[in-house]
Amino acid sequence: MYKIKGLIICLVLLFSCTIIGCSNSKEREFESFIENLNSTRKSYMENIKDVDIFKYMKELDKKPFSDEEAEKLTEIKYLGSDRLNNKVFTIDEAKEDIEYAFKILKYSYGAYEFFGGDEVFNKKKNELLLQIEALDIIKVDSMRRLMIDNLNFINDGHFKLGEFPINTDNSSIYAYSDELIFLKDDRGYFTYIDNKKYYLKSIDEDDYTKYLKSTIDENGALAYKIGILIRNKDNEPTVRLSLISDTKQEIEKEVKLKKSIKNNESSKIAFKEESIDDIKVLKSMRMTNHDNQQDKSLYEFIESGKKLANEDVIILDLRGNLGGGDEVPYSWFINYFGKEPSRTYTSGSNVSQLSQYSRRTFNNYYNIVNESSRYVEESIENEEYGQWYTGISKGEWIDNDNLVFVLIDDSNASSCETLISYLRNVENVIFVGTNTEGCTISLNTCSYSLPNSNIGLSCGLGIMFMENRTDLEGRGFEPDIWIDSSKALDATVRLINYYNLNKK
Repeated sequence: MYKIKGLIICLVLLFSCTIIGCSNSKEREFESFIENLNSTRKSYMENIKDVDIFKYMKELDKKPFSDEEAEKLTEIKYLGSDRLNNKVFTIDEAKEDIEYAFKILKYSYGAYEFFGGDEVFNKKKNELLLQIEALDIIKVDSMRRLMIDNLNFINDGHFKLGEFPINTDNSSIYAYSDELIFLKDDRGYFTYIDNKKYYLKSIDEDDYTKYLKSTIDENGALAYKIGILIRNKDNEPTVRLSLISDTKQEIEKEVKLKKSIKNNESSKIAFKEESIDDIKVLKSMRMTNHDNQQDKSLYEFIESGKKLANEDVIILDLRGNLGGGDEVPYSWFINYFGKEPSRTYTSGSNVSQLSQYSRRTFNNYYNIVNESSRYVEESIENEEYGQWYTGISKGEWIDNDNLVFVLIDDSNASSCETLISYLRNVENVIFVGTNTEGCTISLNTCSYSLPNSNIGLSCGLGIMFMENRTDLEGRGFEPDIWIDSSKALDATVRLINYYNLNKK
C-alpha cells in the first residue's frame, strides 16, 4: 500500500517537475528574446550617426511670387471629380500650370534639394512640357497622370497631386509564407516536411538570413517564417528553398509568398479600450478628431496612459492609424511613462512666402484665430519670408518595467509614426505586425492650387530624418515580430498567454 502511495507521489512530483521545467524553459526563452531586443535597439540608438541637414537648406528669393499670384495659388477649390477630370484646357494654360508647379516646388518644398534640386527638377519639367505639346486635347486627368509619372522620383508619402500620393507604387509591403515554420538550434534553422527534419541551406541560392523573420506560431511560441519587403506594384514572388536533412538528403522546395492584408478598420471614433484574457488592449484609430468634432474618445486615449501606467502588460493597437497631429502621441507618452519622449532626429524647415499665404487661407476657411494665425498675418504684412529653422535632437534610452506590445502595419503614417519613433527608444517595447508606411520625410504640409487645371498640390515645407535615416520613406519602421496585420492581435494574445507574461 505504501509502495503504491510512494509511486503515486513520485509520479506527481515527476509530473510537477516536468511542468515547472517546461515553464522555466519558456520563461528563459522569452527573457533571452527581450534582453537581446533591448540590447540591440539600445546599442543602435546610442550609435546613430549625424546627418548634414544644412546641405539641403538653400538660400532662395524671399518673394518669388507677386501678392496676386500668391493669392491665386493658395485658393481653396473643391470640384467634383467628374467635372475636374473632364475639364479641357489649352496647351498654353497647361504649360503655365507646369511652370507654376515647379516654381512652387523650388521655393516651398523642403525636400527639393534632397531629391536633386534644380538639376533634376528642371530636367523633369522640360520633359513634361514636351509631353504636353504632343497632346491634341488636354484634360485635367491626363495632365495629372503625366505629372505623377514625371514626379514619381519623389519618394515622399506627404506629397500629393490632388488626392493621390505619388509614391504609392514604390512603397514597400510585406510578403510572406505560412507554409513552413522554422525553429532554431545550434546547427541552424530547421523545419519539418512530411515529419522529417530539414535544415535551411539557402533561399534563391543566396544567404537565407535576410528572408527569415521572427514570428508567432499557432501555439503562441516564438518562431521564424519566410518573408521579405517588396514594392506595392510588384507581383507576389515565389522563392526556392534549398534544405538538407540529418541524413544529408538535400531537397528543393518552391514557396509562394503572399502580400500582407491591411487591417484598415473604419470607425467614427478615434479610440476604444477593451480587455482580452485580462489583457488591456488600447485601439487607436487616428491622432485627430478633425473629421468628427463630437468625438471625445481622443481625450480618452490620452488619459488611458495615466489609467494603465501600472499594468504589467498592455497591447497598443495602432493598425490602420494614419496619424493626425503630434500633440496626441506626445501627451499619451507622458501620461503612460511619466516623462517626455526622447528620440533622435534632424530637421530643417523653411518659412516661404507661399506657405504663409496657404496657412492664412486655411485659417480663414476654418475661422482659426490664435497666436499662430496672428504670426502668419504679421509675416505676410512685413514680408518676413525665407528663414530656415533647424531641429537636432539626440535621443536617450528610457527605462521601463512594463511590457508594451505595439501592433503596427503599413497604414501607419505621419504622427502615428512619430509615436512609434518615441517608443523605439523605450525598454521592453515590442513591435508586432508589418512595416509602417514610411511617411516621415516631410514637415508642415501646405496645399496649393494650379490656376488653370485647379489640380491641388500638397507638399511639406520642411525635411526631417527620423533616427537620422534617409531610407525610411516608403519603407517605414520594421517590427520585432513579423505577422500579417489581420492576425497580429490574436497572435499577440497567444504569445502573452503561452509565455505567461500577464501575471494577473
